[in-house]
Amino acid sequence: MVLVLALVGVAGAVLASTAHATSARARAQSAADAIALAAAVDPALAPRLARDNDVVLERVVNDGEGVEITVTRDGVRATARAIVDQCRGSCPSVP
Repeated sequence: MVLVLALVGVAGAVLASTAHATSARARAQSAADAIALAAAVDPALAPRLARDNDVVLERVVNDGEGVEITVTRDGVRATARAIVDQCRGSCPSVP
């Protein structure tokens, strides 16, 4: 009986650790995505948004077509890229 309880305890600890790592990765990626989308329009927004999202902004690369952002949050690194697609001529209207 004690062995079963010990195995259940170990399995629970492993599950909790995996859930925490998955959650940390999702938080870092969400922040990187949001910062990249905003920085594609205005790269000067990246540092402020990084502070607001509790991430460390490691890298901002603006290649003229878009921006690539790398951030770290809770020891997890995430990268996101956003591209600005300018309308040429007329842009479709949004209902």
